[in-house]
Amino acid sequence: MITTAKVQEAHVFERLAPPDAHVIYGDKAYDTKANQTWLQQHGIQNGIAKKGAHHIKLTEADRRANRCKGRMRAQIERIFAHLKQWQHYRRVRYLGLARNQLELTLKAVAYNLKRLVRIIELKSA
Repeated sequence: MITTAKVQEAHVFERLAPPDAHVIYGDKAYDTKANQTWLQQHGIQNGIAKKGAHHIKLTEADRRANRCKGRMRAQIERIFAHLKQWQHYRRVRYLGLARNQLELTLKAVAYNLKRLVRIIELKSA
């Protein structure tokens, strides 16, 4: 989903998160009380990394949990790295959200087709 630059990621979490998921992983930007409440209300396990601050010190258990969550997120972040490096999607190209959303959707389709070819090759080998 594409939004304007002035919209914070944490504020659109409910629109991004599928309500039928078992676990949702996210980076520290999504660590808000509203998002934690939403996850609890929908019975979804919280995989969002905890955020520390000056007055909030993370425990060693929180740091270990963040590392574990980070390993899971690394698999997802690989997709964004592919979009940036191989499809040159670092900045939007068009004016308007609709056109840029279409471009992102087409890039995602191209990525999935590329993966499908590789999966078929591995199954036939």
